[in-house]
Amino acid sequence: MLEVIKEAVKQTIEAEKPVNFTIGNVISEEPVKIQITQKLILGKGQLVVPESLTRHFTYMTAVEDSFNDIKDKSKYNERKKYIVYNGLKVGDKVILARAAGGQKYYVIDRAGEME
Repeated sequence: MLEVIKEAVKQTIEAEKPVNFTIGNVISEEPVKIQITQKLILGKGQLVVPESLTRHFTYMTAVEDSFNDIKDKSKYNERKKYIVYNGLKVGDKVILARAAGGQKYYVIDRAGEME
């Protein structure tokens, strides 16, 4: 009886597939494809990529001095729109978190130099 319970618990845990982390390799930019193993390649429908790892727009203001030292703070409303070219590139190594159930992978960030 104890063995049956142990097996049931083991199967339940495996079915849940708790979150785990892995490293992937970007093999395509458009559409984004990330390879985890020789046989496992993730595509657009399986990946959640944060905006910070995409080409996107942002607004910025040029500042010459510290914000606290500026008397006329109205000039900080003069924002300009910029494109941030930070999209994933072929060859990038990325840190991935597999969601519970294993259907979605969240791209956390680029991985640093790996030896």
